[in-house]
Amino acid sequence: MAIDAEKLRTGGVYETQAPLESVLGDVAEIDKLAQQFARERKRKLLHGFLSLAAGVVGLVVTVAVGVPGFIGALLLLAGIALAVILWVAAYRYGRNLKTYRWRFELLGKLASSLQQDSDPKVPVSVSLGLKDRGRFLKEEVWPERKRGKQRFSEDDWLSIEGRFLDGTQFTETMQELIRRRTYVNPRGKSKVKSRSRHFVSLRLTCPKDQYGELRPLEEGLKKNLRLPASATVRGLKVGGKSVFLRVRVDEAAEIPQANAMMYLGLYRALNLARQLQGRQK
Repeated sequence: MAIDAEKLRTGGVYETQAPLESVLGDVAEIDKLAQQFARERKRKLLHGFLSLAAGVVGLVVTVAVGVPGFIGALLLLAGIALAVILWVAAYRYGRNLKTYRWRFELLGKLASSLQQDSDPKVPVSVSLGLKDRGRFLKEEVWPERKRGKQRFSEDDWLSIEGRFLDGTQFTETMQELIRRRTYVNPRGKSKVKSRSRHFVSLRLTCPKDQYGELRPLEEGLKKNLRLPASATVRGLKVGGKSVFLRVRVDEAAEIPQANAMMYLGLYRALNLARQLQGRQK
């Protein structure tokens, strides 16, 4: 699927309903766009410096040839103004793809992993946020610091739904919880500190004729599920034919590993359930 570069740059959202192979192709195209935007930012920065230099040269030339000084001053101010405009444009141009590169790279890793056990012709639904879409939650006083406040928001930045070859439906979402603290330090300067925590939620809905009753798996999952050091289980629900697992990951770099270990842990338990189901037939 051809990606609208301008829409992606300004809107910051990638959505599709297509096979995983197509999703991987789109991720590769987004990466090319990110590189293209980076080159454009450099071009704008260079033009800004050239504009500033042109203003300085204009001032020097007008003074050298005896032209009234205000003309040289105007040329200099024009050069400075144009340079500032170009530098601000360079900072903003496609910055979302630079800031959130790790998000589309993670989608690529996830799609590549899911592709191994999915029907290549069956589409998946994907929604990926490549800009800050934080939803305000609350703001409260932070009493530990002078004029301290802390503001909480959450950003639901990824959802993906599809079906594996065995008929199991998977639904996965990723969410970022942001805490932003503001305060005044002993020297009277205003300070801002931000911290993010990531939540990965995974639901598997399985064919009952293959896996049978899943509720007996809950205790085993609680004991045997393994996760990276910065990840902790924040929710586990096992129903008759579905399993829901929610994990908090404190380090964004560990999300891919945590995600892989979540699938591995759940499917290890599901394979045991399938063996038991086969013995009962």
